[in-house]
Amino acid sequence: MNRYQKISLIILIGCPLVFLIFSITTGRWGFLLWSLSTIAIALTIWKTGSNPKHYKQNYK
Repeated sequence: MNRYQKISLIILIGCPLVFLIFSITTGRWGFLLWSLSTIAIALTIWKTGSNPKHYKQNYK
């Protein structure tokens, strides 16, 4: 797992967890919905960095 995958995995797990705790304590569930955008960004970064050798072969 490369550096970008590790960072995106931390964001993928940590961000919704923080917003879930925040939503439970405040009772405002809109905060949890905002965390879904970070999940989409983290998944994109994680998937893009998953197989860099494959991408390098296609663009030579």
